[in-house]
Amino acid sequence: MIRDEHVGGIATRSYTPHEKMTDAIVYFSHGGYGVFGDLDLQDAYCRRLATVLRRRVVAVDYRLAPENSFFDAVDDLESCIRGQAGTTGVILGGDSAGGAVSVAAGDRIGATVRALILTNPNLDLTLQSFDRQAPQGPDWELLHRAFTLWSRPLPLQEAPEFHRPEKSPPPIFLAVGSEDSLVPEARLLATICASRGWDCELNIVNGRGHGFMSDPDSADLVIRRADAFIRRHLAVS
Repeated sequence: MIRDEHVGGIATRSYTPHEKMTDAIVYFSHGGYGVFGDLDLQDAYCRRLATVLRRRVVAVDYRLAPENSFFDAVDDLESCIRGQAGTTGVILGGDSAGGAVSVAAGDRIGATVRALILTNPNLDLTLQSFDRQAPQGPDWELLHRAFTLWSRPLPLQEAPEFHRPEKSPPPIFLAVGSEDSLVPEARLLATICASRGWDCELNIVNGRGHGFMSDPDSADLVIRRADAFIRRHLAVS
């Protein structure tokens, strides 16, 4: 069942599979450079998530730049979660720029977040880790302009850097295409987590670039891997 509704004035779309687990709700943040995107942008992705994970998925239509900032987007996601989740566990999913929104909200919410599912996420919002030589990354000029607006009131060079966590995050499932400009920051996050005994599973999807989740075959592969990861951490047989 798919249903559009508002939670605290924020538009959401929920996807409830016929047979669902009740241990956690997945909250999803779409991509779009922080400046565009809506509940339709990754509707197919959310449908696959709900079907494969067998859990309710709630997509959040967070506010966008230039009228609003990254921090407003995080506020929106946090408000939706606190308004709906109750005692149910939370899984945060995010694609591209939405990955940063999910990580930041997870840091605020704390222990109820059981896991993160991040696909080709923007983790270094300063863009210092961006590999401009990679053949299939997001558009550099657009990303630079967008993140300059999105990170306000901070200057871009002081924007959040989620690839360098200072405290233990929830278990992270991380997938990025091998041809994506965001591979370096994904690798650094995985390396730091491994060095500190934190759980982060990095999946490099061979031959794929940014936005590979729009390809049904790649999406199914990654979501099934994410499902196995979630099952291990939520102890679901």
